[in-house]
Amino acid sequence: MPRFRSKAGGRVCRRRGFTLLEVILAVAIAAGVLIGVLAFYQQTADLRGQLLREADRLATIRLLLDRMTADLRSARVDTESAQGLTGTESSLQVVRLELPPASAWAKSGPGRGSGVFTDG
Repeated sequence: MPRFRSKAGGRVCRRRGFTLLEVILAVAIAAGVLIGVLAFYQQTADLRGQLLREADRLATIRLLLDRMTADLRSARVDTESAQGLTGTESSLQVVRLELPPASAWAKSGPGRGSGVFTDG
């Protein structure tokens, strides 16, 4: 560091502080670290969104399978045709004992399919 003599007393003083080059390097390093952290955060946010969409899709599928299971468990054999389940590869007919309660169809929200049950 450069030295200079003061007018009073002739003492030698050193200049204190950072040079412009040191400041620019520190700002550049900090900017590089910040860009890396922001890129990591963006990837994490994208992954979180994908996981939430997948969880919602799986919850909907689970709800539909639960409803199908309940329908199949409540099927009975029709006394006239002696059949409880009939169908082809593209359709299935189920004879039910009773209608599901209205509260089972009233729930809707994230992960829940919405539907209206009609008699018939």
